[in-house]
Amino acid sequence: QALMGRLIEAQESYATLAHLTLTPQAPAIFREAKDTGRAELARLSPRIPTLRIETSPAASSLKSVVVKVNGAQMPADLLGVARPVNPGKYHVTITASPSRTGAGDMDLKEGEAKSLEVRLAP
Repeated sequence: QALMGRLIEAQESYATLAHLTLTPQAPAIFREAKDTGRAELARLSPRIPTLRIETSPAASSLKSVVVKVNGAQMPADLLGVARPVNPGKYHVTITASPSRTGAGDMDLKEGEAKSLEVRLAP
């Protein structure tokens, strides 16, 4: 997953492995895998980029806000929150009442923390 740029999915896999409960009778190779997962998780975390989406005017002044990131709906409550994402290109569209729309694009590389301001026009 990490080699394919799917860092969020890799982080979840490593976290699952690192928190796995093993019995005292578990084979040594299972313990080694758990230790490897914990080490990989620590190395992976700084590579994960974050994206913060802001609106102008502020989302708090709008009604019925719908946010889509690469076509998938995102909770509007997460506007203004730096969210971990996979590296890559992002297309954000936002609609709100009364009759406002806006869009923006962002390209994120590993380890970057960026903000995207989407201006909503009537």
